[in-house]
Amino acid sequence: MTGPIPSRKLDVAAIGLAQSIAGHDYSKVYEHVSPETMMEMYYKIMINKYFFVTPDLQILFNPDMDGKQKTAVAIGVGALLLF
Repeated sequence: MTGPIPSRKLDVAAIGLAQSIAGHDYSKVYEHVSPETMMEMYYKIMINKYFFVTPDLQILFNPDMDGKQKTAVAIGVGALLLF
């Protein structure tokens, strides 16, 4: 979604969702198999026409398709300078 804040027309907000589901043969061999789900959210902040910063949040539910694993969370920040 571009321009989520009316006064910031060049900013971009996004949400992504993906899921991995094990096949039948894999599920028969390994215990505790459950779908692995990944969600990502970011917001691109245009500082000026040559520079932007992008904070990012990623959440991974059932890492390694193992229902016993804790949810993994990654927080990051990216930047791009155009010249």
